[in-house]
Amino acid sequence: MLKFTIRLKLTFSLNKKKKRGSLTDIKPRQGFLLFIDRETERLSKQRKPSTCSNYMTARRSLATFLGGEDIAIERVSPTLIEKYSSWLSARGVCSNTISCYMRSLRFMYNTAVKRKRTRQQYPFRNVFTGNEKTRKRALTKDEMKRIEEIKPADGTFISLARDIFMFSFYAMGMPFTDIAALKKSQISNGMITYRRQKTGQEVKVGIEPCMTKIIKKYSREDSEYVFPLHNGMHGTAHRAYEKLLNWYNRALNAVAEQAGIRGKLTSYVARHTWASMAYHNNVPLNVISQAMGHATPRTTLIYIKELDDRIIMKANRKILNKINGKTSVQEL
Repeated sequence: MLKFTIRLKLTFSLNKKKKRGSLTDIKPRQGFLLFIDRETERLSKQRKPSTCSNYMTARRSLATFLGGEDIAIERVSPTLIEKYSSWLSARGVCSNTISCYMRSLRFMYNTAVKRKRTRQQYPFRNVFTGNEKTRKRALTKDEMKRIEEIKPADGTFISLARDIFMFSFYAMGMPFTDIAALKKSQISNGMITYRRQKTGQEVKVGIEPCMTKIIKKYSREDSEYVFPLHNGMHGTAHRAYEKLLNWYNRALNAVAEQAGIRGKLTSYVARHTWASMAYHNNVPLNVISQAMGHATPRTTLIYIKELDDRIIMKANRKILNKINGKTSVQEL
């Protein structure tokens, strides 16, 4: 009787169906940071370097929060992620940067779920993963003039940063990444022709005297590049560029201080400023879009500084005057 009972239980256990998502479906335990490392390495052959860089930046941030210790994937819980988000906020990290980290980590976590490394716990459900609208900064004509007229000592980082900033503005808002990669072979017959690294759009820029002056200042026979930026780029291309961009933005803060400009000065301010000034000087939106290498004019709208209230009020007055049969616009 005892033997029969044991056999019955064994038979029942063997024939019992596995529940979906049971422990037998989950592969052996693995650390989340290690999983991100291996997955990023695999994806590096398929995706843009910038995307993989975002994954690794988020990974390094999480590793710092964890004190350098890895954590099992199944321990990545809503509570842990909420604590991590609060930790980032306390360190002064802006909400959009936090959101970028969270989206990268969420992608990796969801990939781990698909690979059956853990059960889905939706750990990112209570943290911000959207994008807050940020106002793009554009300088005034007077501010640009003050930057142009400062006199930093030649051969200094501040001098190079100021010249690159002005060159970006002169060249219809050429992005820093494209300036850093600009070669002498891309200059011919008074024209710069380059293809934007971000969009692949070809852009042609007519060389003006102010641009020629800067180009000649940094011309070196032993380099194929227009600016002496590649000499300091070591390691993987994208990581090296990130370091270079960080240096440039730090140097621009010193430029802003010398020029007496309040607020943060970054590489993209020159680009935003050119777009804003072009728009306010009645350059058609589609022309600005082409000059900046945008795929569509919709993207260009992001770069255009908001019209001030007086212009909007004047436009409204013009419309109302037409309705009332008036042909002139009263000055406000």
